[in-house]
Amino acid sequence: MIIISLPVFIIISVLILFSSKGSIIYKQVRVGKNDSRFNIYKFRTMYVDADKRLRKLLSSNDDLRQKYGIYHKLNDDPRITKIGKILRKYSLDEIPQFFNVLLGDMSLIGPRPRMPWEKKSMNGSEEIILRAKPGLTGYWQVTERYEASFEARNQLDIYYIRDWSIFLDIYIFIKTIGIMVSGKGV
Repeated sequence: MIIISLPVFIIISVLILFSSKGSIIYKQVRVGKNDSRFNIYKFRTMYVDADKRLRKLLSSNDDLRQKYGIYHKLNDDPRITKIGKILRKYSLDEIPQFFNVLLGDMSLIGPRPRMPWEKKSMNGSEEIILRAKPGLTGYWQVTERYEASFEARNQLDIYYIRDWSIFLDIYIFIKTIGIMVSGKGV
């Protein structure tokens, strides 16, 4: 997959390089199988000062702060660059995660890798979710995409782990391709 995606990787890298300041690849610590830590790789879709922008936005808007507490995401996130919006819409920002799969930190399909600070918000779900290797795509990404709350995403990941089958993985794989092509869910 890395070799097949190399031309797209190069084009996206050039677009990011010329559209905003900062590195092309974004690296972030995530929680993996058995509570291990690893660096996840993505194309950078946010401005360099995204954390500062988030703090400022949430400190001045109670409604957004409440929504961020529920979803751990923002709709129409002002931290995302113009190129970043396109990359996220078609899930192209996740192409570098093929390196995480190659390194053995992730699988193609599995529960979404959580950020370390999210672990304390998982309300016991981590006992099940962190038994599995996180995936580049997963059940909640193809069923709910961005509409699910953090708690609902946890429950969908638990469903995937408990009811895993090769047929479920095939379903998720096919749905992932459909979502990437259509840009559905954004």
